[in-house]
Amino acid sequence: MKGNAPGPLAHHTTATHGEKIYLFGGIKPNGSTNKTLYEFDIASHTWSIVKREGQVPDECDEHSSCLTNDSFVIFGGFHGGVRTNDLYQFSFADMTWTKLSTSQMAPSARAGASITFTNGILVAFGGKDEDNQRLNDIW
Repeated sequence: MKGNAPGPLAHHTTATHGEKIYLFGGIKPNGSTNKTLYEFDIASHTWSIVKREGQVPDECDEHSSCLTNDSFVIFGGFHGGVRTNDLYQFSFADMTWTKLSTSQMAPSARAGASITFTNGILVAFGGKDEDNQRLNDIW
């Protein structure tokens, strides 16, 4: 491996787009949270750090992620140590982050949920609430 590798992490997410793997968030062995978006070029086996542009999310761990068309979306998790229901989109087309607004009826703050994108709709399921109770809801 070449380049700026992320090092050991837990509670991060990844997404593959074309010939590249993107890694965001997570907790480092020293307990600090990763706020860097890494890109791994599969062909050259090279890590690089993606420039932080736009409405960049806070440091984040135990969030959820999925691909939507030409974007990488992250939802919820711990941002700066606080559970959230924030929703961010990273556009592969212009390599920028955008904080997305949700409808009036949005999921509660949670960590460890799963999300998927289907038929133009982002769907979230479960996770853990502020009291660390497992949720059984779908949005």
